[in-house]
Parts: sequence; C-alpha cells; structure tokens
Amino acid sequence: MQHSFWEKEIYFRQIDYVIVGSGIVGLSTGISILEKEPKANVLIVDKESIPTGASTRNAGFACFGSLSELMDDLNQHSEESVFTLFKRRFQGIQKLLSRCGNSINYHSCGGYEIFHNSDYLQYIPLVNDKIFSYTGIKDHFSTVSPSTLEEQGLSSFSAAVFTPNEAYLHPMLMIQELQKRFVSMNGKLLMGCSVHSWNENDSHININLGTTEITAKALIVCINGFAKQLLPELEVHAARNQVFVLETEQQHKLQACYHYNKGYVYFRKIDSKHILIGGGRDQDIEQEYQTNFEINPKISQYLLTFAQTNILTNITFKIKDHWGGILGLGPSKSTIIKACSPRVFAAVRMGGMGVALGSLVGEETAELVLEKTS
Repeated sequence: MQHSFWEKEIYFRQIDYVIVGSGIVGLSTGISILEKEPKANVLIVDKESIPTGASTRNAGFACFGSLSELMDDLNQHSEESVFTLFKRRFQGIQKLLSRCGNSINYHSCGGYEIFHNSDYLQYIPLVNDKIFSYTGIKDHFSTVSPSTLEEQGLSSFSAAVFTPNEAYLHPMLMIQELQKRFVSMNGKLLMGCSVHSWNENDSHININLGTTEITAKALIVCINGFAKQLLPELEVHAARNQVFVLETEQQHKLQACYHYNKGYVYFRKIDSKHILIGGGRDQDIEQEYQTNFEINPKISQYLLTFAQTNILTNITFKIKDHWGGILGLGPSKSTIIKACSPRVFAAVRMGGMGVALGSLVGEETAELVLEKTS
C-alpha cells in the first residue's frame, strides 16, 4: 500500500528520532527528548495496537522492593548496587507522578510483606538504615502485629512488615496520560507499524518500516523483553508472568498492596469484591522464559490455591479476568541504557519494575541520545 502525501508529511518526513515501543519507557523517552529539545520531530512506532509487553498488562503496583527481595539481592550483589537500584525505582515513581498527577488512579495505601515465620524481621533496622542513607526515606519498614493480619483476613501468616511508601495505580490510564503528554508536545505516535531493518552512516540512519523508509538521527529500542528481536546481542531475556482478577461473593478484607516470597507473589485490593493476584514465576522458572503469551497451568493452579488457602479463606470467588505479560530480565537487575552503535540505542531490561523505573530510564536515555547525536 502506498502512503498518501499527507501521511508521509506527518509521519515519515523530517523525523529526528524514531523510538520503537509505545510502553512506559518508549513514551517517557519521547517526552524527555521533547522536554530537552522541543523542536525535535520524534516518532514512536509500535507493531501492536496497544503496547503488549508489560506496560498495560502489569498488576499496577507502584513498589520498589520488598524486605525479603532486598535481602536476597544483598546475598548476590553489592550493597551499593542493591540500594542504588532501590533509589532509582523510588525516583522513577516520583518522576511518573510529577508527569501524570492524579489522573492514573494512584492510591497511596501502603504495602505489606507477609511471612510464615519471623526470620526476616531481624533485618529491618539494617535495611532501614541503608534505605535512609541512600534515599532519605526514614523508617521505611516496620513490624505488624498479628491482630492487624487477622483484621485483613490473613491469619494464616505469622508475621509481616509494613511500608507506607507503596501504592497502586491503573496501568492503562498511566499509558493514556503519557500518550496525551507526548502528543501534546507534537510527538508522533504510529501504532501497527514495525521496524524491519536499518542501515546507518556517519550522518543519519535509514529505517525500513516495511511500507516506507525513514531517515532519522537515531533509532531507540524500548521494547524491553522483546529487545532481542531487534538487538540479539543484548543480555535481556523475555519472561512470562500472569495475573488474575478474582471476584468474591462476600466482601474481602484486604486493604493495601501485599508481597510474598521475595516478591514472586503479589496481590492487592481492587475494590470491596475484587482482588488481584499475580506472579508465581518461581514455580516453573525455566519454562517461563518465553515470548509467547500462553498461560502456564501449573502456575495458574498455584496462584489460585494460594488465594484460596491464604487470602480468601472461607470466601467463595470466581475468576473475573486472567492474562499474561512479558517481562525483560537478565543476569543483573540493572537496566540497560546504552549506545549499541553510533545511531542505535537501547533502553531495556526493567527487571519486572517498569512502572517504577520507566520514567527515570526514559529521561536518562534521552540525555544519552541527545549527547551522542548532537
């Protein structure tokens, strides 16, 4: 199909930067470029009608690391890398809120991590001290009385910690708000469009979109778990994750966000008769390194049994919704923000924390791209 004169004029001519991926990182990168260079022509392309990796398919947690996850990370990585990443996640959420305000159904409800024993509670003073030294957040974690757990229908657990600094939001409203902001800055958004190939020289890059070719200053890949499809040399691996929304016959007692087992299981209130539960990837971890959206029945059963046994005890429920998303993981939890060549850049590997990291990663990517291509 040939594009019209009008289509070419708006979408394909005099483009400065082409971003692949219209999720939180791609949109944040586009917004940040236009904040720094308002006259730039920025085009975001996405092969799908809705970004389908994780940006609109996540569970809506605005969180940045549970106690057991942080302790597990400290067993494998340096203190500096663990708490610097924690700080980056926190800063990313603040950046997201500064852009989106109250339009994304952001609920500052706090977060609990629940345990079947109290072993982790001894680490609270240590971790709180480190969090304060890196972020200035004081008393991030505190212990919870057994009666508090019982009040929330979680009496099967014997211990918990609470943080007032976690929240949840509406992922689709988040993406819509970022889209509005990007387009209001004269950014161009083209859905259903794929990058097929490219070639670059000293002055520009030619990008083949199948039906047409664009000349630009740079190509920026922001497709997280799918990054190897365009840049196979990157150390990023696609990993499936699944989420349920359960509808209860009676009102449940959940009040906030909850994490279990190093963050591998998470659940939260949606409203008085709906809860969300997701994760469980650790139950079949190698099998879940996939780019397809097929649901793993072993993990599905694990999550439903967990809900029935630990959360909705004696409460009848049915499955309201069930879906999967694709994460971008790797040997390190750090993000990849790099120039892969003089005119090709990557901003990927959010480690399951795209909501927290995406806005900050977008800003840092924009700074790198503008520095290298100016």
